Amino acid sequence: GEARLRLLKSDWFAALPVDAHFDLIVSNPPYLTDAEVAEAEPEVRVFDPRSALVAAKEGLADLEKIIAGAAARLEPGGWLALETGVAQHAQL
Repeated sequence: GEARLRLLKSDWFAALPVDAHFDLIVSNPPYLTDAEVAEAEPEVRVFDPRSALVAAKEGLADLEKIIAGAAARLEPGGWLALETGVAQHAQL
């Protein structure tokens, strides 16, 4: 039968073919600040690598890259689903 699901791993969009398009892009990127990580629960602060938690530009850098790149990668009617901080919603 026809493949209905294809999973790809990439540093955001860097390793993807130029013509790769998706119905759904899902990401839980780094979006915290150093101060937010310092206040996070121990299971986050102690066990998760800092690079998985903290992003430049007050936590917005990776989110902005994904949003900017997704526009050209999504099929018409496609969805972008991101985990973000509540305080970032207005700016994003």
